[in-house]
Amino acid sequence: MAFCTTKDNEARLLRRIYEIPDSFTRLTLSMRLVDGMQWAQIAAYIGQDDTPDSVRHKATRRAKKYGLVTE
Repeated sequence: MAFCTTKDNEARLLRRIYEIPDSFTRLTLSMRLVDGMQWAQIAAYIGQDDTPDSVRHKATRRAKKYGLVTE
């Protein structure tokens, strides 16, 4: 997943993220894609005993589900 590079892209991405009904996905994707946090930081913030890899996998699956990534 890539980071936002311009304010216009960031605003567009935020609009798409905030339309997602799942709060886990909204939180993890905004922390990663907009704030640029590492997966380990996100996992520690969430604090559900998830590893950075498990958080990344969940977020990636859900981003694909909601059409935010095409990989």
